[in-house]
Amino acid sequence: MPGWLGSELIQRLQEVGFRGKCIVISGYLSPKVEAIYRGLGVDHVISKPFDVARLRSAVAASARAIEDQRS
Repeated sequence: MPGWLGSELIQRLQEVGFRGKCIVISGYLSPKVEAIYRGLGVDHVISKPFDVARLRSAVAASARAIEDQRS
């Protein structure tokens, strides 16, 4: 995403009312950056390189949370 930080994208999505689940995948994570994402309410933060099982787990957890909200 040239020119944007991931946290800026999350903030802009929130400004326009997006209330979906967010999974951030980044090759440039530090504890400080991860804390920023957590503070923005990001559901899952995954560092590159990542195991496909980790991504699968995050997607499944997000899908379950969406289903729970609907019921």
